[in-house]
Amino acid sequence: MVNMAMTIELDDDEATDEYLSRVRMWSIETGDQIGALRAYIVRAKSDAAMLRAEEKRLADRRRAIERQVLPVKLEIKHLLEAAELQTGEAKVKRPDFTAYLQRSQRVDGPAHVADWPERWVVISARPDRAAAKKALKKGHEEAGFALIEQRSVVIK
Repeated sequence: MVNMAMTIELDDDEATDEYLSRVRMWSIETGDQIGALRAYIVRAKSDAAMLRAEEKRLADRRRAIERQVLPVKLEIKHLLEAAELQTGEAKVKRPDFTAYLQRSQRVDGPAHVADWPERWVVISARPDRAAAKKALKKGHEEAGFALIEQRSVVIK
């Protein structure tokens, strides 16, 4: 059963009607539709978990490589500062690049947001669906809100 599931690959990033039709036909051919579809789900979840682990590994590796850039930039900064002492200019020109020290500014302020003036604080709001569900279950009524009963498949 699982071997057949491995032959049905998703062509695009989205499950099209044609794709779902191929999965449906394959499951019918096995003689145990629910068992076959369950096997397909198990395989898909396994693939997704494997990809998630690989994404994490790659992200960790990417961050490690990105962290290597800062010390190298600091080395270039020291070299440019040394060039500035010698030539009066914190700039080095080569045929394929130019490196120089750029001036910029950053804000230094209190570490905790509560210590910042209100006019410089951005507050982002997001719905608290858990609180809304809890209140609605207790019988609280609010215009435009309702608990929607739904059914989902559970495979154990």
